[in-house]
Amino acid sequence: MNDTRTFGKVVEMENKYKSEQRRVEELERQLDKLSLKENRSSGQTFQLDADSILEINFNQLQVNEQISQGGFSTIHKGTYKGLQVAVKKNFNPKIDQELLK
Repeated sequence: MNDTRTFGKVVEMENKYKSEQRRVEELERQLDKLSLKENRSSGQTFQLDADSILEINFNQLQVNEQISQGGFSTIHKGTYKGLQVAVKKNFNPKIDQELLK
């Protein structure tokens, strides 16, 4: 009998947990919407779709500290029109036989 009661409490807690997860997800969606509205009202947005090519005014781009580096690029924190962005700088290293190995 005690096992049945324990199982019932476990199921009840799992249901509460799932309910809270759904609530958190909904709150995150609402927060995203509010953030988008705030950016729109301040004029600090741009939109991309899969077929568009983004052209930016580099005078409005601020490149800050480097946060990562790979073999062919570096990643920096930056701002563009007041928005936080990541800036990827590509470079072409000298490729010699040793690097190819």
